[in-house]
Amino acid sequence: MKSKHLAPLLLLTFISSFLIFFKFDQIPAQLAFDEIEFAKIATALDGRPYAPYVTTAYGHSTLYFYVILFFFKLLGVSSLALRLPAALSAIASCVLFYFIVQKLFKNNAVAFTAGVILATQRWFYSFARFSFETTFLTMLELSGILSLVLFLQKKQMRYLIATALFAGLAYHSYYPGRIFFLLPLGFILAKRNFRHIGIFLVVFGIVISPLLMYFRTNPDIRI
Repeated sequence: MKSKHLAPLLLLTFISSFLIFFKFDQIPAQLAFDEIEFAKIATALDGRPYAPYVTTAYGHSTLYFYVILFFFKLLGVSSLALRLPAALSAIASCVLFYFIVQKLFKNNAVAFTAGVILATQRWFYSFARFSFETTFLTMLELSGILSLVLFLQKKQMRYLIATALFAGLAYHSYYPGRIFFLLPLGFILAKRNFRHIGIFLVVFGIVISPLLMYFRTNPDIRI
């Protein structure tokens, strides 16, 4: 990271962290019903073979709940550990959005302003205070977009692989994540490079294969 990005990124991180963590243990004071269900899903995954999908609480892909389980293992089972993945994902999303805008417009001030706008959106920092998966999916999608921008600008294969990887991980999240891959795929198709298209689809297919194999024999009950 270049030194010219350090000051705006530190300030952006401070602003987003302040909005999210201000009275974090008090607002909201109570766990929502869905959050309690999420905690149950995460703890139920412990000690079991990998499961890409669970039918608990109307059906969920499990990637995010393995992240929650990791924080439970790290910090103990608590509301803080339950909500921390969403909060940290939100802060990371602001930083990723900064880099995306900076790469597109080559202007740090514009990128910083865009990051602040995202951080101060009420829906955004509200979701970041709950343990919902929204900001986690946002982080995955913004990671995929940043990798795509870098690939289109630098033509380096590692960025194409990273784009496919994040698109695949997003597929393991909420339903909007299931169709996110169409965005990077559309840009890659427009270049008409069949090698790049093939690499993207192969990596993406490998990442989503556990969930696809599950759905071959089991219905997605959430639909």
